[in-house]
Amino acid sequence: MAWHEILATGIILAGTAFYCWAAYSRKSGPTSCIGCGKCVADGVCILTGKKVPGISGGKGKKL
Repeated sequence: MAWHEILATGIILAGTAFYCWAAYSRKSGPTSCIGCGKCVADGVCILTGKKVPGISGGKGKKL
């Protein structure tokens, strides 16, 4: 491999590592909502197993 191919690969890997660090390092537990809709159905997050604040969980108006 030529030096510029190795350099390009290194830059791509470093950019990916930086993005992952910036996006996920300061969070504990699941990274974010996956949009499954389970919390709307019963008020409990499928990732954390905890009650989601502000969602009644199946009570109220059906869509």
